[in-house]
Amino acid sequence: MTDEAHQIQAALDALQAQRGLLGDALADAAIAPLRARLAALQAVPDATLVLRQASVLFVDVVGSTAWAQRLDAEDLHALVSTSLARLALLVQQHQGRVLRYTGDGMKVVFGADAVQEDDAERAVHCGLALLADARAQAQQLRQQHAWLDFQVRVGIHSGPVALGAGLEGRDTAVGSVVHLAARMEQTAPPGGLRISQATWRLVQGLFDVAAQPPLIVKGVADAMPTWLVRAARPRATRLPARGIDGLHTPLVGRDAQLAQLQAAVQSLS
Repeated sequence: MTDEAHQIQAALDALQAQRGLLGDALADAAIAPLRARLAALQAVPDATLVLRQASVLFVDVVGSTAWAQRLDAEDLHALVSTSLARLALLVQQHQGRVLRYTGDGMKVVFGADAVQEDDAERAVHCGLALLADARAQAQQLRQQHAWLDFQVRVGIHSGPVALGAGLEGRDTAVGSVVHLAARMEQTAPPGGLRISQATWRLVQGLFDVAAQPPLIVKGVADAMPTWLVRAARPRATRLPARGIDGLHTPLVGRDAQLAQLQAAVQSLS
């Protein structure tokens, strides 16, 4: 049951308890719309499950559990909530969708509503932006709590994801891609962004990356190649991201057409 459903159920219980004071007519008038809304929330829609190629991103605040030893519950809640709100805004700016807040982290998908060719690229750009914002937050938080080391870690994996039709409605996302994206995040170093080979293939040449030792993942037969993303490449230094690695396929017998195309381009500049 969602938070909204819990709140509605609590309101229904409270109204029922006050029926004697309110009277049946007033109580029934207040209860009817609440019951209708609760039924809509609890209904699991049919035929809304879709399978889409997507990039799933997980971000998690590192070490927040230990903060409870120095902060009271209210201050800890405010700190984490404010930080996640800032990070969620960056997700929206990169056209991703937050599916769920996981206490001190977020589950995000790129490509949930419509598949775009650059879903994976935007996901990686978003991951770098999240790390940069976390560093900015760390500087601000150290002014309030000198002992606090604020860092996040990010993981991304890409592939087919089943979306919708679950208990979380349109925010349901299931499949091995989701689990492996979570594993990318869990094994990323604090302040780091780890991507899978599937994501790397979609963004190769666009970012500076460092290959990592093969990652052993429970339930996956073979160790997974992964990369840590350092930074986005300036457009002028990007490497070709299409074709087969190591294979150069020049045009053959098309010199005249190529010259015509180049002349047309030059005439526009």
